[in-house]
Amino acid sequence: MIITPMGTGKISIESDGDSVVSDLHLLRVGLREFAVVASVVTDEPRTPEDYKARLRQHEELAHVTIEVNRCDEHRGIRHDRVTSFQS
Repeated sequence: MIITPMGTGKISIESDGDSVVSDLHLLRVGLREFAVVASVVTDEPRTPEDYKARLRQHEELAHVTIEVNRCDEHRGIRHDRVTSFQS
C-alpha cells in the first residue's frame, strides 16, 4: 500500500478528532520506502512518538518526523475534517 498526502497516513494522525495535519511531505527514499514529515496542530498536544505510533501500521514509512504545535484558540471544538489545510 502506498499512502498519499490526503490518504490514510493523514487520517491516522488525525484519528483523535483534535489533531489536524497542517503540513505533510511524503518523499520516496527507496523502491517501496517513504519518509514523511508532518506538522500537527492540536489543542491537546501529544508527543511526536504518539503520532509516530499511529503510523506504524504503514510499513512503507521508513522515516517519520513529526512537529507538534499547540493551538488553544479552538479548545473543545472537534476537528472531524478541517478542509482549510488541504490543497
